Amino acid sequence: MPDLDTRIDPVAWGARVQDEPDDEDALDHFEAFVLDAIGKQSFPDGFGKQVSWLNANEAMLVLAERRGPALVAAIDALLARGAEHAFAFDNFPVMTALRALMMKQPEEGARIWSTLYPHYKESSWTKMDSFESLPFYSDRSEMTRHCEQVLEDANTDHALASVARWATEGGRLGWLLDRMFAWLESPLAGDIARAFDLGRFLDPGPDADGFWQRARAIQTSGWLQETQDKAEESYRRRTAAGHWRDRFMSGNDPDKAFASSPSSLHAPMIERSHCSSELSQRAGSMDFRLKSRRSGMRRAAIETASRRKRPRIWISGSISPTSARRPMHLGVPGRVHCRTEKKQASAAAIRESISFRESFTKKR
Repeated sequence: MPDLDTRIDPVAWGARVQDEPDDEDALDHFEAFVLDAIGKQSFPDGFGKQVSWLNANEAMLVLAERRGPALVAAIDALLARGAEHAFAFDNFPVMTALRALMMKQPEEGARIWSTLYPHYKESSWTKMDSFESLPFYSDRSEMTRHCEQVLEDANTDHALASVARWATEGGRLGWLLDRMFAWLESPLAGDIARAFDLGRFLDPGPDADGFWQRARAIQTSGWLQETQDKAEESYRRRTAAGHWRDRFMSGNDPDKAFASSPSSLHAPMIERSHCSSELSQRAGSMDFRLKSRRSGMRRAAIETASRRKRPRIWISGSISPTSARRPMHLGVPGRVHCRTEKKQASAAAIRESISFRESFTKKR
């Protein structure tokens, strides 16, 4: 029914392919839509016009596996017009298609990526890192040399953090650790410093702990020692952030949970600011749960205090003692503070912080 086809959002065919990969009719429609979108992408005339509400990664993998030659031909035709047309704010269609080709047709995907990389480095798109990340998400050996190239060109903390995140998410953490351990043995201070800097961005765990155990055995001085100390302290802070977050979320006693609440407030921020991979995603998804849990604690504290008929209850927007306090009956949202409970919770928080820091000091 041609009339019905024209009334269907073409992006929806991708959703259908994702749900039903064997639906040839849906795949035909999605292929036509993708090839047309690639052909229309241009800079600057078509800038920002190719927008997709669907995360088409899964559907594009199906298309690359079963209609790979057509997808390669469409991108080659785009490159013939000029490499500048390949980059845009939205990953769809070109970057999404290239990612799928690098996973399903690695030889062609690697060839296209190699062709685009010099143009990418010379363009104004270098802060849009979706292109650089592509080789890390394929386990094919053809992509390793491209991962090496991106790592060698990484010359900022942001770039190194991105490499650590991509390597972890893409299953190339072993490759990255091999490079880091090799740098620790290098006679060049610059290589050792790069290993330290990368170490601060690793997800806390046995692999990262093993790296830092080896790194601590290296005798350093001057600026290199300062780099080592700052990097290890950053890694320890992220580990501590995860500890406080997990402690807060696993507690059922509001009085005990309040002691770790101030520290857990910073856990998502610290983890994301250091670009961790799995932990960054967990921290982002936990923001709402943390806020919801604190909201429940406030309600429970109000109800408990009301039953006990304690008159000295205030609500404020911060846990700071200097915060402006308002009577509860004004209905201003914020935290509930009972003086006795607050003193007990603060003392518990101090004891916990000292104990946790001492445990890290002993490990060093």
